[in-house]
Amino acid sequence: IDTMHLFYHNQDSQQLYHQLLNYPMELIPLMDLVVQREARRIARINDEEDDFATHIPLIQVRPYNLREISNLRCLDPIAMDTLVCLKGMIVRTSPIIPDLKVAHFSCVICGSEHQVSIERGRIEETLRCDSCNTKNTFQLVHNRSLFADKQLVRLQETPDQVPPGQTPASVVTFCYDNLVDTCQPGDKVEVTGVLRAQPVRVNPKISKVKSIY
Repeated sequence: IDTMHLFYHNQDSQQLYHQLLNYPMELIPLMDLVVQREARRIARINDEEDDFATHIPLIQVRPYNLREISNLRCLDPIAMDTLVCLKGMIVRTSPIIPDLKVAHFSCVICGSEHQVSIERGRIEETLRCDSCNTKNTFQLVHNRSLFADKQLVRLQETPDQVPPGQTPASVVTFCYDNLVDTCQPGDKVEVTGVLRAQPVRVNPKISKVKSIY
């Protein structure tokens, strides 16, 4: 979605644009759902419902072209969990990381199966089995779980944005699905995404984290 089309459409769309900026974690999944329903409706009109049901495409809404481009150096805590647009140069990309989307659990007592989808970055394991009524017997089955592609990309200020005598500011971004491997180090890009806080580990081998994010 080109957000400028949304902003200049009408008065109600401007309100939707501001809600999208301030609450992207709530609104973007709702947009995905609406687009999915609309695609089903069009498929039903064109008598392609059966074909659509067998090959359901994962439709994802990706907003871009925001009115304001944020400065990497001026990102404040107030911008956390909001939609921001950043311009910069890619300095490093990681190999592809498998990212768990749907976890498949199996009960070790009775063998009953259960699937749990990721929600806000967490997967809640079922504590009690419905079949044998025992607690904490579920085990994750890796080869039956669903994974997506994920890639870590470090974005840095371009040389013309850096004040004299200062080091360039940088931010870590994560690319998902078909955005993986679309850019290389040295590319100048404009990134639209949700700004998140990340805990910093005291030591990479220890799960203990610092109080500052």
